[in-house]
Amino acid sequence: MNKRTLALIAGPALFTALSLWPESVNNGQLTMLGVLLWMLIWWISNAVPIGVTSLLPMILFPLTGILDLKGTTANYANPIIYLFFGGFVLGLALEKWQLHKRIALNIMKAAGESPQRIILGSMLATAVLSMWISNTATTVMMLPIGMSVVSLLQQKIDNPKTTRNFGVTLMLGIAYAANLGGMATLIGTPPNLVLAGLVEEAGLPALGFANWLFFALPLVILLFAMVYLLNTKVFFKLRLPQLSGFGQLIKNELRELGRMSTAEKRVLVVLSSTALLWIFRAQLNQWAPLANLSDTIIAITAAVVLFVSPSGNSLAKPLLDWADMTKLPWGILLLFGGGISLAKGMETTQMVDTVGLWISSAN
Repeated sequence: MNKRTLALIAGPALFTALSLWPESVNNGQLTMLGVLLWMLIWWISNAVPIGVTSLLPMILFPLTGILDLKGTTANYANPIIYLFFGGFVLGLALEKWQLHKRIALNIMKAAGESPQRIILGSMLATAVLSMWISNTATTVMMLPIGMSVVSLLQQKIDNPKTTRNFGVTLMLGIAYAANLGGMATLIGTPPNLVLAGLVEEAGLPALGFANWLFFALPLVILLFAMVYLLNTKVFFKLRLPQLSGFGQLIKNELRELGRMSTAEKRVLVVLSSTALLWIFRAQLNQWAPLANLSDTIIAITAAVVLFVSPSGNSLAKPLLDWADMTKLPWGILLLFGGGISLAKGMETTQMVDTVGLWISSAN
């Protein structure tokens, strides 16, 4: 029996065993635990696609009486999910018109030809882009640029160990920076919005884009500086001369992109306007007509604008069309709905309170 088959059987088997267990815990808590374990096993093992596993509460909650169908499906329309949807659409527009690559190359161009500054520029470009598009997409885009730099160094310096250290430092720097950048904004990475959704479901004050940014950005800057210093000064001490030719390499990449197109400029305007609206939303809410403006409304408005605005290449061709949405990770959006449903189910069955009591009694 392979691992996938074992996981496929183990999930529903645990759920069934706990559901049929004599009720020693009130409010269906054992059943809720069974749902939780089933979904965790399938999520961790990837026995079925993540999005499909996330739909299980729609089946199990109504059948077991944890929540009715209307109450369960409402979790899949949580405003937080649509905020992330809007963020995904912005990221797709950046990638489609290669604006993300232009931003990254210009940051690296400003870094100069010092190896330490090349690594700093690469990390900074990665972090800035990861604030708006997925960490994976940013890393995949930066990887070939980083490999080109390493190849250039190999041509300039005949020292395999030195070249290896530089390459490892550069690649690790890009990987760490992608994660750090994702931490900086609410839409930067899925866990941020999962937390925001759980906070909202718990009835606590909502985590807005600006609140998150002003809290997380200073922390990210501190961690970024620590990672850079440890990477270049402690673990891999770089004592290399100026990497002549790096500036020309970046110029060649920019030359291939050509002049900034009308579409890129319009995407940049939409992105900048959206970011400013998110940051100053609290102030805008003081004006009566915008009292109900939320981060989600701003995100969806930005998405609609991208589908409406012409790209400039042709009046009939907008900045985004529906064919571009095939790249959108719909499974992640369903994952949010499944996660919020689990939180709601645990709240309804008071499972969290019971677990807290068990922990308290154990101590």
